[in-house]
Amino acid sequence: MAEQEHLDARGKPLEAPEHVPNAVRPEPGGNVQMEDINIPVVAISVAFFAVLLAVGIVTLQAWIYNAAAAEKSAKTLAQEDPRTELGGTLARQRSQLAGIPDPAPATLPAATATATTTATAAATQPKLRIPVQTAMQLVAKQYSEGAR
Repeated sequence: MAEQEHLDARGKPLEAPEHVPNAVRPEPGGNVQMEDINIPVVAISVAFFAVLLAVGIVTLQAWIYNAAAAEKSAKTLAQEDPRTELGGTLARQRSQLAGIPDPAPATLPAATATATTTATAAATQPKLRIPVQTAMQLVAKQYSEGAR
């Protein structure tokens, strides 16, 4: 077989590439090539972001647990606590029955505070004794009229 010559675009024969025994190209100022990875910087960056992620996760968990605990404590007031709707109603009714003034309106919700003034005015009137069934009917009628 005949040996073929490789020609360039101008028709001249191509020269053989130069053989370099050590193909490493040192950069000025050091023995690191630009294509190499800077392992210490990568390791420090990974460590920094891992710590940042861990702190973020712990902070978020603490915030969520704190919010859940606050919500639970707000929802677990005793039923007869005057700050709840049922407790305010019970306190007003007991004060009307016993003829004693209501607790301070500042500690009660706004809706309860208006009813407190009417209950205090009613407490100064003489008390009548009526059967429980009649009292329940009166309270039901009073609430049905107030709901409109």
